[in-house]
Amino acid sequence: MLSLPDARAVMPLLARPLRLVPHPAQRVPLQLALEQVFRASVAEGDLAFLEERCMAIEIDDAGWRWPIRLSRGRLQVLARDDRADVTIRGQSADFLAMVARFEDPDTLFFQRRLVIEGDTELGLGMKNFLDGLDEEGLPLPVQHALQLLRGVAARFQPR
Repeated sequence: MLSLPDARAVMPLLARPLRLVPHPAQRVPLQLALEQVFRASVAEGDLAFLEERCMAIEIDDAGWRWPIRLSRGRLQVLARDDRADVTIRGQSADFLAMVARFEDPDTLFFQRRLVIEGDTELGLGMKNFLDGLDEEGLPLPVQHALQLLRGVAARFQPR
């Protein structure tokens, strides 16, 4: 395995080309993925706190912003500039560390590497939901993707 520098130095270089992907090209695959990944959670009411509310995810170094709303039991990725009730913002390396579970989300928020702006109660609800997700309950392709993500993220962990 190659020894790579800290993710905070490398991820912005990898994220830079992602700025070239137009929002409409991101929107449809992201919505399909969210619907698949969170189908059971939506059906069981685990995301009811998001009903008719909008949460945006902003990945600063990639230049991405995804406003997401739950409406009538369906997750929707809205237009990039839609107003959000809450925004969770940070760098790609920090989101990767959280998703790969290399760093505790509370630590990332406490250190202000991930930031909640707007309705903090809604943001904390989403953070707690994601933090409490049982990976084994996710669809198999998502479990495999998370394992792959952990492998990639492990290469960026400082030694």
